[in-house]
Amino acid sequence: MDQLKPILAGIKTHRFWIVSGIVLAACIGTWYMETNRLREETKKQVSALDQQRSQMTLLQGQNLHPNPAIHKGMDQLLVKQYQELGKAWNEQYQRQEDVLVWPTLLEDDFINDVKQLKPIESKVSATYDELQEPLSKDLRDRYKYYIRDYLPKLADIVGAHWTPEGKAPEDKVILVDWNPSNQTALQDTRFSWSNTTPTTLEVLYAQEDMWVLTALLEIIRNVNGNIKGKYQAAIKEIDFLEIGPDAMGLAGEVQSLEAQARPGSGSGMGMGMESSMGMGMSMDSGMDPASSGSGSGGGGNGKQADANDPAQNRYVDKDFKPLPAKRLREAYDSEKPEDAIYAVAKRIPVRMRLTMDQRKVSRLLAECANYKMQLEVRQVRINCPSGSTFRMRAGGGGGGSEGGGEMSNEMMMDGGFGGGGGFGGSGFGEEGASPEMEMGAGYSGGMGGTGNQPLKLEDSSPWDVTVEIYGIILFYNPVAISKIEAKLNLPEQGAGDQPATVGAG
Repeated sequence: MDQLKPILAGIKTHRFWIVSGIVLAACIGTWYMETNRLREETKKQVSALDQQRSQMTLLQGQNLHPNPAIHKGMDQLLVKQYQELGKAWNEQYQRQEDVLVWPTLLEDDFINDVKQLKPIESKVSATYDELQEPLSKDLRDRYKYYIRDYLPKLADIVGAHWTPEGKAPEDKVILVDWNPSNQTALQDTRFSWSNTTPTTLEVLYAQEDMWVLTALLEIIRNVNGNIKGKYQAAIKEIDFLEIGPDAMGLAGEVQSLEAQARPGSGSGMGMGMESSMGMGMSMDSGMDPASSGSGSGGGGNGKQADANDPAQNRYVDKDFKPLPAKRLREAYDSEKPEDAIYAVAKRIPVRMRLTMDQRKVSRLLAECANYKMQLEVRQVRINCPSGSTFRMRAGGGGGGSEGGGEMSNEMMMDGGFGGGGGFGGSGFGEEGASPEMEMGAGYSGGMGGTGNQPLKLEDSSPWDVTVEIYGIILFYNPVAISKIEAKLNLPEQGAGDQPATVGAG
C-alpha cells in the first residue's frame, strides 16, 4: 500500500493532464468512428440520389408518364378530340349532301334505294351477279335513259353545244367552245350502255362523274359571269375535262436553270419524276392518250387493273398515286390510322385544259376554292403545249402526243413557248403542222381553237393562253358513328397502359 502512495500522489498532482489526455483520446476515437460512419452514409445517400436521377432521366424520355392522373387527363383530351372529329366530319358530309342531290326525275323509289348505298365501297360489292344487284334492272335502266337525255344539258351550263347530238342550231349563241372529241369520249366511256343494263356500281360512279362534271362546268360559268357573247368570255374554250384514271398524275415539274445545268440532269425528267413528285403511277393504269378516244388527250377509258371493279385506280391516295380498290373498300372498316383518310373521304382527281384570258387565272383558282364542292388545286400549267399532259405508258414515262421516254424542257417548265411551233395554243402548232398553221396559232394561243377550229378574229384576244388545272375533289363518306361512340366510351386504364390509338373513325 505504501508503494502506491507515491503513484497516487503523482496522479493527483498531474490529474489535469491525465484527464485531458484521456478526454482527448476519447474525442479522437469518437471523431474517427463518426467520420467513418458519415462517410459510409454519404456514399449510401449519393448512390440513392444517382439512382433517382437515372430514373428521372428515363422518365423524361417517355412521351406519357405512366400514372393514373396522366391517363385520366389524356382520356379527357381524347374524348374531346373524338367529339371534334365527329362534328367536323359530319359538317363536311352534310354540306356535301346539299350538293350531291339525285335528280327528282328518277323518282322516289330510285332515290330511296340509292341513299341506302353509302358508303358505296362498303355497301356495294364488285362481284355481284344480276340477281344480287342492290338496284333492280328497272331502276338501272331508268338511270341509263335519264343520263342519255341529260348529257346535252351539260353543255348548256357554260353556253356550249353538245356535239354528239348533232350540229348546233344556227340561231344558238355559243359562248364557249367545247372540244367535240372530249365530249364524245366522256359520253362513250362513262355514260353509254347502249346494248346493256349498267350495274349498280356503274350507276353510282356515273352519277359521281356527273356531279364532278357539273362542278367543273359551273366553275367555268362563274368565271365567265353573265356574258352575252364569246368575246366577253374569260374562258373561251374547253380542250378537255378529265376525271379519275384519265386525270391521274401530275404533268410536270418546274426546275431552275441551275438545276437543269447540273451534270446528269439531262433535258427531261423521264422516270425520275416519280421520285421527285411522288407520282408513282402504276404501269397498268392505262394512261395512254392514243387509246383515249380524244384527239386532244382528253377522255379515255383508263384501263383498270381489275376489270370487275370500277373503283380500281379511280381515286388517289394522299400522295396522289392510284388507290387500289381493295384498300379503298377495306378502309371504312379499318382500325389502321393510315387508312383513316380514306374512310373519311374519297379523293377523285380531275384535270381540265382551257383557253382563257390570263388575267383571269387568279379568279379561276378562287372559284375552284370557293365552289360548294371544293376543287383542291394541286397544279397549274400555263401555255403548256397541246398533248403534253403526262401519261404513263408500258414502255416508260412519257409526255406529249408521241409518248416518248422523256419530257422536254418546255414540258418540264410547264409550257413556256415550246411544244412544236407557235406560242402554245390548244389547236395548232403540233408536230407536222404547216408554217401557215403555226402562224395561225397566234400569240399565246390567241388564234387557236378547239379541234383545229380557229376562233373568229373578233372573239380572240392577245391575252388568251392555254391553262391546265389539276386538282382533287373529295367525296365524303357518312360519319362512322359506331366508331366515334366506341372511342368516346374509353375504358379505365391502369398505370402501365397506353391511350387508345386513333383509328379510322
